[in-house]
Amino acid sequence: MNNEDRLRKIVNFVTRRTGADILNKSRQTDVTDARALYYKIALRDTRASMNVIGEVVGKSHATVIHTRNNVLPLIEQRLRSCIRDIGVQVLLQ
Repeated sequence: MNNEDRLRKIVNFVTRRTGADILNKSRQTDVTDARALYYKIALRDTRASMNVIGEVVGKSHATVIHTRNNVLPLIEQRLRSCIRDIGVQVLLQ
């Protein structure tokens, strides 16, 4: 299976799991977060270039780089904060 086929499978997986259409040019948080998830999986699980990864969802390689360097750390920080808050709530019950 070539990289583009694998990337399209990742797009389909992320779309099914998140319910967000990552091929849409929307800048809504749910769509951009889902697109960031696609970039993370694609960078980790394929040998595709950032240019190809971005082209599959109508974005440039610069968007993939920006997301990897700036957006993914913020999403991971939000997730850690959410997990910490859940832990505190469980302890207080």
